[in-house]
Amino acid sequence: MDKDTNKQIRYWGWGQTNHEYDRDKTYRFLKTLTEHFGLSALPEKLQHAKLEAFKVPKSLLPQNFITKWKSKGLSLDSYERLLHAAGKSYRDVVRVRNNQIPRFPDGVLFLEQSDHIKDLYTDAIQHGITIIPFGGGSGVVGGTECIGPNEKPVLVVDLTLLRRLLSIDSKAMTAQFEAGIYGPKLEQALNAKGYTLGHFPQSFEFSTLGGWIATRSAGQNSTLYGKIEDMVQSLTIHTPQGILETNHVPASATGPSLKQLLIGSEGIYGMITEATVKISPLPQTQNFVTMFFKSYEQGIDCIREIMQAGLKPSIVRLSDPDETNLYLQLMLTSALKKTIVPYWFKWKKLGKNPCFALIATEGNRPFTNFQREKIRALVRQNRGVFVEKSFDQKWKKDRFELPYLRDDLLDHGFFIDTLETAAPWSCLMNIYESMKFAFLKHKKDNLLIACHLSHAYKDGASLYFTFIGRQRKGHEIEQWEKIKNIASDIIIEHGGTISHHHGIGYDHKKWLSKEESPLGIDILKAVKKELDPENILNPGKVF
Repeated sequence: MDKDTNKQIRYWGWGQTNHEYDRDKTYRFLKTLTEHFGLSALPEKLQHAKLEAFKVPKSLLPQNFITKWKSKGLSLDSYERLLHAAGKSYRDVVRVRNNQIPRFPDGVLFLEQSDHIKDLYTDAIQHGITIIPFGGGSGVVGGTECIGPNEKPVLVVDLTLLRRLLSIDSKAMTAQFEAGIYGPKLEQALNAKGYTLGHFPQSFEFSTLGGWIATRSAGQNSTLYGKIEDMVQSLTIHTPQGILETNHVPASATGPSLKQLLIGSEGIYGMITEATVKISPLPQTQNFVTMFFKSYEQGIDCIREIMQAGLKPSIVRLSDPDETNLYLQLMLTSALKKTIVPYWFKWKKLGKNPCFALIATEGNRPFTNFQREKIRALVRQNRGVFVEKSFDQKWKKDRFELPYLRDDLLDHGFFIDTLETAAPWSCLMNIYESMKFAFLKHKKDNLLIACHLSHAYKDGASLYFTFIGRQRKGHEIEQWEKIKNIASDIIIEHGGTISHHHGIGYDHKKWLSKEESPLGIDILKAVKKELDPENILNPGKVF
């Protein structure tokens, strides 16, 4: 979290303090939830813990350590320690709002030079200090939670001052960056030279290159450009045992890939300080095709055919009936939705609960025009019904704004969380239907469950679930844990991965043993022991 701007960051929620989600859309959405859950009126707005209510304890860092590192970016400021105490998961945000943070970091080091890391590790080992690497702090799986021996100090190392574009190789189409650079600054630097990375996660504005690499992130355009692990040509990681720098080559057969072992390591092996990434020319154009399908399965079949036909859309998104309905509540006025839309659905023989889909192509005009026409032909073959172009503009406008809406829901006592998976095409509907059925039986929380398909491949795709309900006051975390456990067990049981792009962190680690073999986990632990024998880096995460 950049110390130059973090005073504008919401410690109690998402994004900047001076920014809010569209008030009219928020009102429509809250009104829909009020009606859905049978409430007579919108629940009274709750107050989150005020800044002065937090009792940040005295730092446990040794005085000689403080004296030495104060001139190298160390801060003991209570606000910085609060901001760096958690990420942005539902559990994180609820605990911050209720002033229930179990542990604060004892200091935040804004790392100014990667050359300081070796000395930092030496001092940390000497003083028994736990180190937690920190990028934008936007993670949603507990990857930056302050875990470590209670009697030992915890130091968060903020890497966002390492933010330079180091070089561009125009012939190889690669660019080398320091890993603390935020998404907008990275794209701005590339766009000025006529390039793009093409990596746009929903957290884009508040996440860093190093964070993307550490969690195996996926951007909304990943169907064309790939996930972050496909974009990284090489990286540099500082471990307690020394610096690892992978080779700057397009491909190699020199044994197992060390680069791929380090990508997704979530700060347990070392601090990622630099990366060389594959870049692309800025697209001349981006074309959208928007449509409705009568059923979710019909839409999934169409997208599978598109991917297996060898086409290369950049964005693929298919909402189930529940997400479609919520999307329409946000994008259309209530009067329009109630009067015109149902008649249009009936006229087009889409039924009462169709599924909205959006597919984009981008690149040079001949390429995008060819792709678009092939995609439109397959949509027609699968009985999809095209819709006006304004829908894609509404989606583009909202894609980085929606996380702000979570704060509005929490303000009124609504539970909202998301989780995602990826699975082969043959498993997707089974996961989807099993999830819906499980929570139909689990009536205690009366959840609204919405889902969309995205990040498509020839052999499968990602499913992204959103859970909305009424919070159980005083039992918010217990409620969340039960829902998380049920949903995660279903994913593993029916052939999905525990995470497609959010990572493992603390929240997912107990399912890793169900996804990976014991021997595989032993190998990961052996690497940890080799690179970090004193276990000072981000303990309690991943496994």
